[in-house]
Amino acid sequence: MGKVFRLIVVILAITLSGIFLYPTYQWFFADMDPALKESAVQPKEMIGQEARVQAERDVQLLEQSVREDSLIPPELEYFHIYAKDSYKRAKTKLPSTLSARDVVRYTFSRDDLIEFARNYHGQKVLDVKTTKEKAFNLGLDLAGGLGATLQADFSPLIEKLGREPNTQDINEAMLSAVDAVRNRADRFGATEPNIRRQGSDQILIELPGEEDPDAISRLVTQQGSLTFQLVNMEQTNMMNYYFASNPTAIELIDPRTGIFADTSVLSEMYRIFPSYTRDQFGEEIFRGYYVLESTIAMDGAHIQDVRIASTEFGEPTVNFSLDNEGAVIFGRLTAENVGRQLAVVMEGSIRSAAGITGAIPGGNVQVTGFTPIEAQQLSIALKSSGLPVGLSIINIQTVGPTLGAETIAAGIKALIYGFILVVAFAVVYYKGSGVQASFTLFLNLIFTLALLSSIGFTLTLTSMAGIILNVGMAIDANVLIFERIKEELRAGHSRKIAIDRGFSRAFSAIFDSNITTFIVALFLSQMGTGPVKGFAITLAIGILTNLFTAVYISRLLFDIGSDWFRASNISIGYGKSVKPRAKHETKERSSIPFIRLSKIITPIGFVVLIGLWAATFSHKGFNVGIDFSAGLSMNVYIDGEDSTNRLEELLRDIDNIKVVDVDDRGYFRISVAEQDVPDFQRVMEDQILSILQTEYSDVRILSTEFVGASFSKEIISGAWKAIAGSISLILVYLWLRFKRFGYSLATLAGTVHDVIFVLGFIGALQLEVSSATVAAVLAILAYSLNDSIVIFDRIRESSQNLRFGARIEDIINGSLTETLTRTILTTTTTMITIIPLILIATGSVRLFAIKMLAGIAVGTYSSIFISSLLYYLIVSRKHDKKQGDGVPSAKKKVEA
Repeated sequence: MGKVFRLIVVILAITLSGIFLYPTYQWFFADMDPALKESAVQPKEMIGQEARVQAERDVQLLEQSVREDSLIPPELEYFHIYAKDSYKRAKTKLPSTLSARDVVRYTFSRDDLIEFARNYHGQKVLDVKTTKEKAFNLGLDLAGGLGATLQADFSPLIEKLGREPNTQDINEAMLSAVDAVRNRADRFGATEPNIRRQGSDQILIELPGEEDPDAISRLVTQQGSLTFQLVNMEQTNMMNYYFASNPTAIELIDPRTGIFADTSVLSEMYRIFPSYTRDQFGEEIFRGYYVLESTIAMDGAHIQDVRIASTEFGEPTVNFSLDNEGAVIFGRLTAENVGRQLAVVMEGSIRSAAGITGAIPGGNVQVTGFTPIEAQQLSIALKSSGLPVGLSIINIQTVGPTLGAETIAAGIKALIYGFILVVAFAVVYYKGSGVQASFTLFLNLIFTLALLSSIGFTLTLTSMAGIILNVGMAIDANVLIFERIKEELRAGHSRKIAIDRGFSRAFSAIFDSNITTFIVALFLSQMGTGPVKGFAITLAIGILTNLFTAVYISRLLFDIGSDWFRASNISIGYGKSVKPRAKHETKERSSIPFIRLSKIITPIGFVVLIGLWAATFSHKGFNVGIDFSAGLSMNVYIDGEDSTNRLEELLRDIDNIKVVDVDDRGYFRISVAEQDVPDFQRVMEDQILSILQTEYSDVRILSTEFVGASFSKEIISGAWKAIAGSISLILVYLWLRFKRFGYSLATLAGTVHDVIFVLGFIGALQLEVSSATVAAVLAILAYSLNDSIVIFDRIRESSQNLRFGARIEDIINGSLTETLTRTILTTTTTMITIIPLILIATGSVRLFAIKMLAGIAVGTYSSIFISSLLYYLIVSRKHDKKQGDGVPSAKKKVEA
């Protein structure tokens, strides 16, 4: 693949990333009108209402200018557009100097002016709203708002099917339920709702900016009663004529049932309902009344799938399918009523009244004759007509906007500081190549953010932590490549050969380590919940972009330097370029006796491990968070307080209460185990707040979360599955990849040790155990595996090039020594990115960073001393039995 083609690919990737990230830049960083941004976060109906108020003010000012016979005021300059169109319609030349009288000279009416001004102001806000919708969505922990997890009950589905549902039935039912809840949120005016399926039987709801917990209940409990009823056009025409003559008679309509009180005018055989359409702002526009047959022709419960399509001429259509029973009913209904209109009625309003052009058998229905907005509104009504499964709330979370703003600021600072520190370290250590690595690291960050943006990813606190962690881990591939290149240069090879061999020999370690991390991310994304899933997706995408930037782009930059700029040296050392040595200058490097040292250090490590677990048991176990224990958790800020003991004393009358000091700045987490108390969450919140407010003047609830028992069990189950599944699959991969059971067994021992050590560390310090802890443990597991894979990859390579009589201990010591620089550099750069999180972030992310820091340290230790020692014991024992202390020659491979 030529360099020009590769360069085009890179430029294309950068361009696409810019396109995806530009809306995010506009919304969060560009100099955008604050008033427009504030209006853009509102529902479209509110935007339309505000635009109408502004339009009426503008028209009043324009009318005043007309009375004064003056020019258009500067703030009304946009009326030039209106005047231009009106003069064009009148086929008259537009005056060069436009007065207020000129603007209204050819107007249709005052309402026409108001509508134009409303569309002008409203469209400006809608354009900004479109930018916001294309930008990164912020999760509740960043934006503030209300969130919940809904548990599905498939009893209604079983009753409807008359059998146990299969996987396809469940998937279709859950997709329908998600659509129904999402469209109810749209109808209720929720601002930018984020509603998606979670796992096989749950729905996650996030309503940014929402503060009323009852909003979730409304989405779940309010059923959309949708029916199909035939229109009686004769009675419809008569009643609309009657209302035109008797406007007050409209008050005789029962808005719920559609019954007209004066039966002498309209018989009880009929029902009368209003019909509305919606404009681009979602505001309802009255279209008139329809008189319907009182008999319900078909219930909306038969609707299965709804989608918007278009005809061959581009006209929008609404297509929906029916279940078997509905197909029979609808087929007979349409066959018997060709030429009549069939109304779709929902909550006392007619959403559509399409004509029946012929019989529609088979249950696949297409409705035409809409504007795009009308098609969208009918689709929403049909989708939200009913729920195919029962839904219950098992988790509710509220986050205040203040906490969200502080979290965003802390996350951005940590990301910037971490990135700057890693770049500075790379440039100081690798000089020119460090600058190149910094450039690819920057591209890695850009590509990661662009891919996340392209899939509509919701950015959360833990996903920001994942991005920051990726910055540290991404440098690992560059370190592996650079250290390999330096080895080849020391061996006397030219720049071109050193680069070729450096990349090719580093690739296997890079690929294997990234694949194992990807496996961990895969299990986390499938079995994790909420924040854990966000972290996993970020980690997985970061791995893909890392492979692209560190291997593909980095190699391209080296090739351009060699072929286009004729560079002969590589700036890859401490203070000067590393030049290729002559072959006679090549010399062996002395090895550190790691195996001998590990026999001393490992027992000390196990003593520390035992001490950590002893401390854990002295605390009577772990400090289990609300995720795993069920109950209520509140993050509060108390000005001037720094003692958890004081708070626990104040709240001692509340059973099973626990207070954790989040940091030293007045932030605390108060947890209460679930109790059999009606309206438990609201009662506990009120009681705790009341007690605290009697003692402190400044008490703020920053966020609350309620976790039901079933949700807690789901998290625990998912955590164990993720850990066990990822470890098992990784071991299988390593065995298939290395073809040696000893590698897999030694790696397993190291990773299990790391998990046990980190859990002991968490228990000894009484750090909270939450779902984020699972993400931290698995990230540590992946990091530890990376270290082990790099070391074993070097051992494998050395074993294939053995001299006769070499000892396996020397091979392992040599491999550990050769990879030591990489191990130290990678550990350092990753720690550099994590330390700002500990210093700047608060709450769960700070705890996550502390756990990660401990895990990285112990992971490095276990890879060097535990996994390598165990592999040595396995291999040496096997070969002692076969042939004494020696190892085979180059013709015989060392295997275990």
